[in-house]
Amino acid sequence: MKILDRISELIYPEKNICFICDEYEDAIKNHLCIECRDKLEFLEQTISEDIVCPLRYTDGIREIIFKYKYGKNPYLYKMLGPLLLEEFIKRNINDIDLIVPIPMTRRKKSKRGFNQSELLAKYLSEKLNIELDTRNLVKFKKTKSQSGLSKSFRRVNIRRAFKIIDKEIFADKNVLIVDDIITTGATYTEAKRNIMDANAKKTYLITIASGRDI
Repeated sequence: MKILDRISELIYPEKNICFICDEYEDAIKNHLCIECRDKLEFLEQTISEDIVCPLRYTDGIREIIFKYKYGKNPYLYKMLGPLLLEEFIKRNINDIDLIVPIPMTRRKKSKRGFNQSELLAKYLSEKLNIELDTRNLVKFKKTKSQSGLSKSFRRVNIRRAFKIIDKEIFADKNVLIVDDIITTGATYTEAKRNIMDANAKKTYLITIASGRDI
């Protein structure tokens, strides 16, 4: 068992509990019962060729993502990670060389205790056997929360918030960027700009839910 799994089992040991409704089920997969899964709104079409996203950002998943990020409940990656993996496999993308999470500033990560995108990235890295890098795309600029900002202000807010430490890590590679949600795409666009400036071949984004109207 991986170290991450061992820690999560200690924090939340019951394998048969649905993480959405907190009900016990004899037969349950990835901490998500059939009834709660049926309430999630899965996207019927792709957002774009380079974006992998299983869900529409509606009330059910909004609450669980909020609980994951702000309720200090890192164990919820064990339910959200499989949803990402399922969609990634469905998309049949076979050319990823490197997985990179959207970073947080050191202060924000220290305050929260974890980076929610990093936990999801680690899960995907382990399951897909693809290299993970968490050191070379960093966030050094403090920004306001993107939530509630207009599209234009989101772009301004996140502009030049990231930097690359070692460009060689990304050179000639196809990079899968991991984030929790996408709305305007401003965060992904800025991360992509930095990574492509480091001579990457291509970037993809994988994210739990989309707030876009598609």
